[in-house]
Amino acid sequence: MNRFYKLWFLATLVAIPLILFWVNRPSQGVQPQHTSAREKLRHSKNTPSENFVRHSEELEGRAEEAGVAQVLSSKKSPLDWIQKDAPQQVGGNTVKPTAAPVSKKQRPVQLAPSLPHEHAMIGGRYVHPTRIIARYATGHAGKATAGAVSLKNGGQEFSQVALDGNGIVALESVQPDGNAPETGGEAQDVIEAVQKGDELMEKIKALQESGEFEFVEPDFVITISGTPSDSAFVDGRLWGLRNTGQSGGVSGVDVNAVRAWEVTTGSTDVVVAVIDTGIRYTHQDLQQQMWVNTDEVAGNGVDDDNDGYVDNIYGMDAVNDDGDPMDDNNHGTHCAGTIGARANDGNPHVGVAWQVRLMACKFLSGSGWGYTSGAIRCVDFAVENGAHVLSNSWGGGGFSQALHDSIANARDQGVLFIAAAGNSGADADERPHYPSSYELDNVISVAAMNRHVNLASWSNYGATSVDLAAPGVEIYSSTAGSDSEYSSYSGTSMACPHVAGIAGLLLARTPGASIAELRQRLLSTVVPMDSLNGKVASGGRVDAYQALVGGEDGDLELNMSSLMNPLRGGRTATLVARVTDLVPIIDATVTGSSESIGDLVFLDNGVAPDVTANDGVYSTSLTVPVDPDVTAIQVTASASKEGKNSASATLSLEVSHPPINDFFDDRTVLTGKHHVVFTGDSEEATREAGEPAHHYYRRNRGGKSLWWSWTARQSGEVEINTIGSNFDTILAVYTGTDLSALRRVASDDDRGGNWTSLVTFNAVAGTTYQIAVDGYGGRWGDIRGEIILVNEVSPSNDHFVNALELDGTTNHQVTFGSNIGATRENGEPSHSNRMAGKSVWWKWTPQTDLQVTLSTWTNSGSQSPFWSCLAIYTGDSVDQLSSVARSTRQVRFQALAGTTYRIAVDGVSWRGGRPKQGSFRIVLDGEPFPANDHFANAAVFSGSQASAIAN
Repeated sequence: MNRFYKLWFLATLVAIPLILFWVNRPSQGVQPQHTSAREKLRHSKNTPSENFVRHSEELEGRAEEAGVAQVLSSKKSPLDWIQKDAPQQVGGNTVKPTAAPVSKKQRPVQLAPSLPHEHAMIGGRYVHPTRIIARYATGHAGKATAGAVSLKNGGQEFSQVALDGNGIVALESVQPDGNAPETGGEAQDVIEAVQKGDELMEKIKALQESGEFEFVEPDFVITISGTPSDSAFVDGRLWGLRNTGQSGGVSGVDVNAVRAWEVTTGSTDVVVAVIDTGIRYTHQDLQQQMWVNTDEVAGNGVDDDNDGYVDNIYGMDAVNDDGDPMDDNNHGTHCAGTIGARANDGNPHVGVAWQVRLMACKFLSGSGWGYTSGAIRCVDFAVENGAHVLSNSWGGGGFSQALHDSIANARDQGVLFIAAAGNSGADADERPHYPSSYELDNVISVAAMNRHVNLASWSNYGATSVDLAAPGVEIYSSTAGSDSEYSSYSGTSMACPHVAGIAGLLLARTPGASIAELRQRLLSTVVPMDSLNGKVASGGRVDAYQALVGGEDGDLELNMSSLMNPLRGGRTATLVARVTDLVPIIDATVTGSSESIGDLVFLDNGVAPDVTANDGVYSTSLTVPVDPDVTAIQVTASASKEGKNSASATLSLEVSHPPINDFFDDRTVLTGKHHVVFTGDSEEATREAGEPAHHYYRRNRGGKSLWWSWTARQSGEVEINTIGSNFDTILAVYTGTDLSALRRVASDDDRGGNWTSLVTFNAVAGTTYQIAVDGYGGRWGDIRGEIILVNEVSPSNDHFVNALELDGTTNHQVTFGSNIGATRENGEPSHSNRMAGKSVWWKWTPQTDLQVTLSTWTNSGSQSPFWSCLAIYTGDSVDQLSSVARSTRQVRFQALAGTTYRIAVDGVSWRGGRPKQGSFRIVLDGEPFPANDHFANAAVFSGSQASAIAN
């Protein structure tokens, strides 16, 4: 090869990779920073959202809440779950796209919301790490100023911003315990999130205790849950509007839109607010349908109407705090299209309501998440600006009193709130989904059904908490990738806007209709479906035409439900049967039977258990069997009336058997003079009618309480605690024998440490004290409590020779103790420079060599400053011990197999009168040493290749 070709060959080898690098390089130029969603979309490629996830079998098991959703509501010790459990991806979503392969279980493909980069976790639910929502109590409402102010409460400082004019404020901690959340990034470690949640909960409870607030709560993370000529309607893609049996569906299983359009196609005087990720208001099927804020001058950079948003022509954006609600996710645009895509405009789509105005209220980000505070701002904005219907295809987080009150205000203004029921496949009667589970007249919860007459397998349901069903599988609608983009999604998010659109038609036909009338027309005119009986309150799917005309056809419809679900063994339950012929039917004969109960007669006479006479709702009562083998009851009923075709229905109900001391009258009697231990399991516990709030006067009534009774045999100071419990408890002590006239002696939430409770009071001999243990926010778990008559007797392990033995075969264990009444014996070493002289003893002999962490958890919070110290020794006599380790509250040491270690726990003596004694738990965690920890045991590599993983 001559010199020329050699040079050419070398140059080619160098040039080819350079060319490939140049072609595939990322842009190195300075890119414009598009701050608003509209600008981001304007400069983006017209491709579907990148927030889709692959539809695979791993999504089959995704729950709507995080995998640790029951962390504080389970029987696990918090000491276990923070180390071992990891959350699944955030849920609460009510939508998934259907472009990917269809699962056999018909799960919806899900628009995948990411978590905020910085977040906290409380009770298994994701929350803002530093922001709290609260409402000032009567007498303090003047502090809810409109502007940002500084609020100090104890040692905490907050910045405050009013969310509405009703005293609800957002309080942002200004202490350096977390940064403002970012929109993206990988989720932080679950332990860090739980720790931040614990810090935030301490602040919440401190504010609640101050008495200045009606309620204080976290700011929860919320996520995305005439025939026209339009081509998608003609070719059958819009099966939810007209189902002729296409794609294997059942003809007629739709919302009956074609007949409804013969009555009305809507009115531009009706405004439907889409509270979501925004709307692509430039979309070809939506541009002419948008609500316009006539009080704002577009593009002048001025807040002309003084509503806090500049140039908010089509709505508002609570995510970016501006007036541009452009959708950068797809979800809101898809919902908007189902409600009101324009008809007969040469474009593919048509909505339920041809004539309507769509208001865009954005609080969910392009990544699919938002906060309760943003949802409140959207609801309030929509109501203040004249929206008649609110469409809400989202959910997640826990019960929010602030959001509840915002929706209640919408109700008071005559505004209907349509909500997606959620996609967990769960019974919302037992596991509420918010906002669809708020018990407000204007909230209508919508489940999803498919084209085959069935409830979607992943749709939430609830015989009392979910109202009706609507098409929600493979729903075609507009999306936000471009002005001409459309996609098919599945989810209760897609069912919800069908009902919102029908509500728009109802208001066009009957302007000014009340919430009660709208609700009655939607629910009483459903088409009964066997697959929905006992699954939704109405027992059927929504029918737009019947809702509009509401006439009788001679066929009775019968729907049954239970006011108690699940049924409780030994309790009296009320069953109700709604009889309709598109309108309520009175003077019908309704009877039923059950193999477990016998014959039943339903009456509509206004006499208990019936509430109102002659309203078409027939009631009966039954006593639930106490037999623990009875876990379900099936009731079959029939309704008849002269001149009508009869109807029948079957209702299946689960039966649970609550603890025997669930109710006050069934409280367990405790005996003992000096030290009494009481236990229980509150999983199936309930809150009975008339039961008082056990600690927080205004809010958080718990709902999982158990009762005990104890009579003091002599006077003295008494401590009662729940330190051995594994969930967030509330403890209260009363005197009195009538639930309605109890007198509270003492109550507490968190003084026991680790979210457990502790109270002290002076007991009077011969007085009977009623003890209630509840769960904060409805949490439940294993209860272990103690009643201790202070300084009356020494603990059994007060002396070295009486040390209690820990299990040497177990490397991880928790035990409980108390040094109340303990003493220091002669020759006992000093366990701390400030030891109180109130020590108790344990001994432990491990079976293997271990690296040990030993901790004591005491009631060491700011309200009960008992601190402990602990020391580890070897030796057989109290006056001849060798020290291994000592510290306050936690020590680490290397334990050798076969060696007996002596463990002493004492109080710490502080100036200022701090307690020197109390109850505590001891947590022992031992980890084996690696096999190659020592030089002599070095691991040997062999072969030509080797790798190592070390811990």
